[in-house]
Amino acid sequence: MSLSKQTIELVKATAGVVAPVAGEITTRFYKNMFAANPEVLSFFNKTNQSKGGQPEALSHAVVAYAQNIENLGALGPAVELIAAKHCGLQVLPHHYPIVEKHFMGAVGEVLGDAVTPEIGGAWSEALHFLSNILITREEELYKDAEEREGGWRGWQSFSLTDRSALTANTALFTFERSDGNKTPFAFTPGQFLTLRAKGVSAPRHYTIVSSPGESFLQCAVKLVNDGAMSTLLHRDLAVGNAVEVSPPFGGFAVDTEKDAVLISAGIGVTPVVALQNMKELCVKRVVHVDKTPDSHAFLDIQNKAPSHRFFYTQGAGEPFYYLVNEIASAATNGIDGDAA
Repeated sequence: MSLSKQTIELVKATAGVVAPVAGEITTRFYKNMFAANPEVLSFFNKTNQSKGGQPEALSHAVVAYAQNIENLGALGPAVELIAAKHCGLQVLPHHYPIVEKHFMGAVGEVLGDAVTPEIGGAWSEALHFLSNILITREEELYKDAEEREGGWRGWQSFSLTDRSALTANTALFTFERSDGNKTPFAFTPGQFLTLRAKGVSAPRHYTIVSSPGESFLQCAVKLVNDGAMSTLLHRDLAVGNAVEVSPPFGGFAVDTEKDAVLISAGIGVTPVVALQNMKELCVKRVVHVDKTPDSHAFLDIQNKAPSHRFFYTQGAGEPFYYLVNEIASAATNGIDGDAA
């Protein structure tokens, strides 16, 4: 299946009209969709919605799609990221017609008579084409997740078997299958798991920090003010209690043929820890920024790197640009041009 020449030409010709009002379109789209189909609310983070992050992100994606309608290969990385997040949330083919219906409805509401039948038909065809791209890719990811060792499809019950403090507000959570199955998990370091729990409106993604081949999955979660899932994990979920987990997904990866410098800040240390666990990756240096040593999660693991530099901002009294320059220098000093 491919887009018709007429559709490509019409979408390109009207992209400039849509771009200035894309934010208004996506804001109205979400409002209308949630009112008519409240079941899809479970896919969306309330904070991102209330602060406008979700509509803004979608508006940028819509404009990028229209501008690259003749070169969709340029959108490959974005499609991979979207597909991985969708799979973590268990977005399924029957959800896409809901999106198409309400998005085109929002386009008509915002642009009014400017949306002729020809233009409306072109955008509808382009949107349906993108839906099919995502549906096809997501099915491939679902199948891969199901067929690898320890894999499954959909939501599966996992029980909390251990919780240990890493800092005053960050803890390491260990989950095992509730049915007692001890099959090891195969996944790619850097991938995330997705947790769903009663009382929390939307699932959340967390980087897996345990190593492939274990019979458990671990994630590190920072307690966030007004964070529904982090609050449940830190304060309400007891050892032995269950949550639902979808399989590991995500395309975050590194070139293991190159030496690596790993740079992180705050709770963003979790993917760095996952990569440090890779035996195939030669980590030359680890650089991390945090408020204080006491707030630095996984400090013990990062200390094991052959070379490391840690920067703590509280009380440092250094201008931000100076700190950035120091980080860049620490990251690259002594690393050859093959570093990643």
